Amino acid sequence: MATSEIVTRRLTPKHLSDFQSYMDARELSQSTQSKYRAVLTEYQRFLDHRPLSHGTLVAWRDALLQDGMQPSTINGKLAAVNAFFCSMGRKECRVQLLSIQKQAYRDSSRDLNREEYFQLLRSARESGQTEAMLVCEAICSMGIRVSELAYVTVENLRSRSISIYNKGKIRQLLFPTDLIRNLEAYAAEKGISSGPVFRDRGGQPLDRHQVWAALKHIANGAGVDPRKVYPHNLRHLFAKEYYSRFKDIVKLADILGHSSISTTRIYLMETGTEHVRQLDSLDLIPQA
Repeated sequence: MATSEIVTRRLTPKHLSDFQSYMDARELSQSTQSKYRAVLTEYQRFLDHRPLSHGTLVAWRDALLQDGMQPSTINGKLAAVNAFFCSMGRKECRVQLLSIQKQAYRDSSRDLNREEYFQLLRSARESGQTEAMLVCEAICSMGIRVSELAYVTVENLRSRSISIYNKGKIRQLLFPTDLIRNLEAYAAEKGISSGPVFRDRGGQPLDRHQVWAALKHIANGAGVDPRKVYPHNLRHLFAKEYYSRFKDIVKLADILGHSSISTTRIYLMETGTEHVRQLDSLDLIPQA
């Protein structure tokens, strides 16, 4: 088939089916697959009558930039479409991700701090939202991902540990003693004798959408900015608290399931306020 014929092809059901097989073969997580499919739907809307080509993907990237979208968000979308082109065998249609200069500090306006975390727990407990409170405690006291809540089972509570398989790796985590006590009491109260502790009415593990909705609900009741309250921010708080106490980034990376310490460093990046404090401590400006 001539190159011109390949370039002008449109998205077809077979393309989508091949892309699904491509993602399955690479054992991408269900959350990643869901994101990639959503991005592909966005890209399909942009295409309209445009061809599937490198030039069209560049045009989409430029349009997203002009719309004011954050470069990191754009890169996530481009990664999804690049993967799609790989599944088609059209690697030459991929585009370079935007180059983002590494920041020396992070914006702390969306950080969840320790005080706000305990405020969430108090509000959830007082309003009878025990399950949401325990979800917060499990994620924040162990540093697990929202998808890993399914490993919090009655059986694992009895063994005091979890073997988590995620992103092609198996890691062993231990439950904090107080969390075991709280979860065992909750399971006994709900008559849960086996399987996942956090479950929907059908007995299936809570999915990420249910967890997100529950966290937003308790955030509103606690008077905490809902934009700060989501599973990854609880995991982020665990990382900051652990490193602040023990200063062991290697062990922290193992607990979080990071393949590279550079990923863990992102969690520990100082805030702008801390950075200014460090700059001021250099005392390089003469006093008037």
